[in-house]
Amino acid sequence: MELEEIIKRVLRDEPLDPRELDALSSWLLSKQGKEDFFNILERYDGNSGGDDILDYDLILKRLRSRIQAKPAKKLQGVFWWGISAAVIVLSVLMGQVFYETRVERTILPGMNGAILTLADGSDILLEKELVGEIRQGGAMINIHGSIIGYRNDSANLGDQYNLLAVQKGGEYVLTLGDGTRVWMNADSRLKYPVCFNDTLREVFLEGEAYFEVAPDSCCPFLVKTAQQEIKVLGTKFNVSAYLDEPTVTTLLEGSVYLTSVVVKGEHQLVPGEQVVIDPVSNEFTVTEVDAENVIAWTLGKFVFDDNTLEQVMKKLERWYGVEVDYVDPEVKKIVFKGNLPRYLDLRILLGMIERISPARFQVDGYKVTVSLF
Repeated sequence: MELEEIIKRVLRDEPLDPRELDALSSWLLSKQGKEDFFNILERYDGNSGGDDILDYDLILKRLRSRIQAKPAKKLQGVFWWGISAAVIVLSVLMGQVFYETRVERTILPGMNGAILTLADGSDILLEKELVGEIRQGGAMINIHGSIIGYRNDSANLGDQYNLLAVQKGGEYVLTLGDGTRVWMNADSRLKYPVCFNDTLREVFLEGEAYFEVAPDSCCPFLVKTAQQEIKVLGTKFNVSAYLDEPTVTTLLEGSVYLTSVVVKGEHQLVPGEQVVIDPVSNEFTVTEVDAENVIAWTLGKFVFDDNTLEQVMKKLERWYGVEVDYVDPEVKKIVFKGNLPRYLDLRILLGMIERISPARFQVDGYKVTVSLF
């Protein structure tokens, strides 16, 4: 039986027979076997679609339970000791492999969390375990772990704005008072009114967010960034507006009108179009893209389409909260095309990039040094 099939049985919490345990111990006692073992876990994790993200501690617990459940054989002398030793070695080895891996893998992927600053200046740390309601003027804020929602009982509360800030290594989902849903990426901030008025829905974005805007033909929805203003009635679009990068707007459904500080006039996007505004070169470009790839980050994936390594590392820098340094400037120009799981440990992800490129990574704490092989 192949190692991959045995690992799948462990992941499905199925029992292993003595022959399978012996095969597993033989693989794990070799260097190549350990590499194959984690490659299989990475492949399984990447194909899970986000629903079965691997819990390595749980896998270890299951393996140990299989080992302990292995029936003792009534054999004499050295042969009996050899079998028992194999079981013990496997148990110790698995502990060492996972312990060493967990020690090395200290840079975990981002998690749900944000800081909500209310109009009165008070801060609320939004964590996974936080559940409750807050009355704020004419709005009720419902907090449930990784999601915050607003329910408006009245409008026209003046200029009362809240600020939702997602730090590096974080993400969050927000439902505004009009029913609009916003997925916020790492290192992003959204300023929005406690209650929208009857004529305009206006928010201010720094960073990246995916919007599914609730339709309202009488009340347009505006997203303002440092480089542009987006006006919509009801649609789905993604905006990446980090201050140190070009602003990128991608339309999935509906229609949006984009006004840029770089180019005078208004541009209407159709689904599948992307506008890139470069504040350094003052360039304004419109291209056709696969819009689903652009919002893959909301579904637990990194999708790179001819991105440079520098662009790739910018995303990883925000998602994992690390600092990136380049030994060889030329390495920044390496171009990537493909998909990577978003919820893997950074060391695993960098190892996957190393296997398909001349880039090499050295991780020291939360600093990643990049060089050419």
